[in-house]
Amino acid sequence: MAEKSDFNDQAKSKGKLSVAKKIGTAIDAATGLIFGFFIIKPDGVLVQRPDDKTPAKCFSHIKPLAICRTVAGVGVSILFEMLDIDNKKQQLILRSEDQHSGAGEIHRAELARRGFRTFHGCRLRNVWPDFFNAVLQHSSNLPRMILTTMTGWHLINGRHIYVRPGEVIGDCGNEKIINPSMPNPADHAPAGTLATWQREVSRYAAKNSRLALGLCTSFTAPILAVLQEEPAIIQIFGASSEGKTTTLFMALSAWGNPRDLMKTWNSTGNALVALLSQRNDGLLALDEQKLCNPEQAGHTVYVLTSGTVKSRLKKDSTLQETEKFCTMGLSTGEKTLSDFMSQSRHKLQADAGQEVRMLDVPADPGAGLGVFDDLCGFENGAALSDHLKQATTKNHGVAIRAFLKQLVEDRNDRPEQLLEVLTGHIKRFLADYLPTGADGQVHRACHRFGIIAAAGELAINYGVLPFPEGDAAANVGMCFSAWLSRRGTCGKLEISRLLDQVEAFFDTHGEARFVPLQGDDRANNRPVINRAGFNRVVSVAASTETRMEYFVLPSVFREICTGFDHRWAVRRLAETGIIKGSNGKNSIMARMPGMGLTRVYHFPCKGADDEKPQDIPF
Repeated sequence: MAEKSDFNDQAKSKGKLSVAKKIGTAIDAATGLIFGFFIIKPDGVLVQRPDDKTPAKCFSHIKPLAICRTVAGVGVSILFEMLDIDNKKQQLILRSEDQHSGAGEIHRAELARRGFRTFHGCRLRNVWPDFFNAVLQHSSNLPRMILTTMTGWHLINGRHIYVRPGEVIGDCGNEKIINPSMPNPADHAPAGTLATWQREVSRYAAKNSRLALGLCTSFTAPILAVLQEEPAIIQIFGASSEGKTTTLFMALSAWGNPRDLMKTWNSTGNALVALLSQRNDGLLALDEQKLCNPEQAGHTVYVLTSGTVKSRLKKDSTLQETEKFCTMGLSTGEKTLSDFMSQSRHKLQADAGQEVRMLDVPADPGAGLGVFDDLCGFENGAALSDHLKQATTKNHGVAIRAFLKQLVEDRNDRPEQLLEVLTGHIKRFLADYLPTGADGQVHRACHRFGIIAAAGELAINYGVLPFPEGDAAANVGMCFSAWLSRRGTCGKLEISRLLDQVEAFFDTHGEARFVPLQGDDRANNRPVINRAGFNRVVSVAASTETRMEYFVLPSVFREICTGFDHRWAVRRLAETGIIKGSNGKNSIMARMPGMGLTRVYHFPCKGADDEKPQDIPF
């Protein structure tokens, strides 16, 4: 028979904290915790006001655990522990400001939802405000916690920390961090080890540019705050069954279980805002762009990359504090953003600003193996894709922990060196891949690819990515080259689109809407409906070929430039030699049949003899 032991024996074997906890539990059960007129006991809460002879039960057991506030020291809340209808413990956070709005209805609704009970004769509407205020008034002995509404970077007590679901990376002193809106920590739980993740998952990306791009993108979001850069979305587009989703599995495996973390484009605006707060300074992977409404696709891109949500007013008509996010996006779809938006009822076209925020990268790198450059010994792309999907469900969530632990340490202790390393990688990427004389839009896109490359190279330096040094930048560089090749120009995208639009106009209406100035058509007086101007055949210099040149009426020129500011369009067309002016203007004065001397825009053909446009044979 075991010998009896007292608190002294327990203190020696299990420590003084264990004894203190037992004593505290015994005292709580006997006398309860007192907050003003209220006494909290294991079987419920009692109230005894000065005029009451004996305490009376008011509601089921609930006790405060801590006082919570935001990083800024405002937004006071109380963390409670309560027993539900099955006597199971639940924790909930109730904000002080909700007690004073709607007559406390928000508090009562939340308590009722969790199975909170009141005793006979007690009206929660009358008693609960007194209890809540009593806890606040006598809260000096309650521990303090910091309440966060987002994951990611936070500056607390002069130190940078990174908050993830269920954990805090970095030292923030004695204060504990709590986030009531945090996503399920189980989705981010680690599986396997860093070594097995490197062996079974990430090593296959070293020879596959699209997989490497996805992995480097997954490490990019945490460094954006260090560089003070804006986020972007990488769109892997291509035909069905090319392995695009495998890229998302690869990228998400760094953060957690890909099957749980992957989302689709089938979300409302409010749902996207909630996702942004849950993935702040992290990766948001969206599969199947076709599930999004084409009418809303462009707006969604701006929401995801702008870092802010729609401004709203409070009930007192003052402006609410706008939350800011920094979430890196990785997406898949069968079309580019512009092609997808053109499917809308209004035949929308992506702006240049949208296309440098959402960077479209072809899924097929040209090897004929779907999304892969190299099968790494597998029989076909399907076999490699199946292996990666199975391997990522068994090995995940470990890489980002290893990466963030070193990044948090470097940001706190060696910020200048960290910034120098990252900017050095970006500068080298720009030097290697940015074409000479490229427009600012191309520079901006190349810079964003450079940030992704820098994140990958940093992960290599930290020993997280098992690549040789420089491989991350090389793979990302291949993806940038594919983006630039698909774009078709190093100049402004608007100019390229304007030129395409002008060419399409003449291809469509060159015969039907222009009055011939010579030849049989003029002699026969062919009728022209909805006249756009005049045309004539000219000879090509040093050749027997002939081509058509056009004289467009000013009123129709605006039609040709639909979607563009016509003044800007005139200057751009003149700079590129598409139109030819005279006397310091971008238009000319010429005598036209039935109109006399009139102003027109002259679109000469390339290589034509230098004949004055005014010399028109009538």
